[in-house]
Amino acid sequence: MFHEWVNEKNIKCFDINEFHNDKELGDGNLGKAYYANKNSGTRSYMLKCVNTNDIIVKDLIKDLETRRKFNAHINVLKFYGVVNFEPENERCYLVMEYADSGTLRQYLKAKFEGLTWEDKHHLAIQLVSVVSDLHDEEIVHGYLNPNTILVHQNTVKLKFFNKVNKKIKEFQPDSSIFPYTDPKMFKVNVTSQLDKKSDVYSVGVLLWEISSGKPPFGDDCSVELVIQIISGVREEVIPNTPTYYSELYTECWDDEPDKRPSMSDVAKRILMGGRQS
Repeated sequence: MFHEWVNEKNIKCFDINEFHNDKELGDGNLGKAYYANKNSGTRSYMLKCVNTNDIIVKDLIKDLETRRKFNAHINVLKFYGVVNFEPENERCYLVMEYADSGTLRQYLKAKFEGLTWEDKHHLAIQLVSVVSDLHDEEIVHGYLNPNTILVHQNTVKLKFFNKVNKKIKEFQPDSSIFPYTDPKMFKVNVTSQLDKKSDVYSVGVLLWEISSGKPPFGDDCSVELVIQIISGVREEVIPNTPTYYSELYTECWDDEPDKRPSMSDVAKRILMGGRQS
């Protein structure tokens, strides 16, 4: 099925021998990722090893279709093609844009002390703008957290996650993303789906993290924290944060989804607030 999709959509196929200097970057939600350069040119790439078996191939194709739709967006990690796809082999490499500063979490850890408020605001504008653009196309990300947001030359690069909009019985988030997950997904005896307002909640927490430079709740990922979040506990506003900014993210992480602003509203307000501050 994946082979047919590659041919039907005329996806560019690379030869593995075109790349060198491959270095493992780590494991992601789909598989291992590697840093590599092409033998010709100076551009760096990320090679993502993925399984193309029938169990996940529909989700994978859906993910790649979304990537292709937004491939020209400056704040979306670009998809260039695949490496050496062989029908008899259920694995292949996706050729992706490489982000030189790693994840948002890594970027903030390394650069935060040198960031001005204007720098933080610029990151925030990029984040809310790209999520707003997704929502304009009726696309829910569903997995926004510091590891699905990369930074390349101070530019936000959004990664997609292909298991979105799953019912709660299928929803099994990694504990590390508990603080970024819409609390409704943890409520007992409630069948919920990740939706646009779930993305808004995640964005609210991420806006706080950009202003603080640290993980919410000190990187606590315990079940006890989940219980506290469900009961309404949130992080405290960082001193000297502009009022428009803190008011916006506290609205975003409201426990009641209907009280959260839309992403288009978030984008407009953060842009206006930056002009006034």
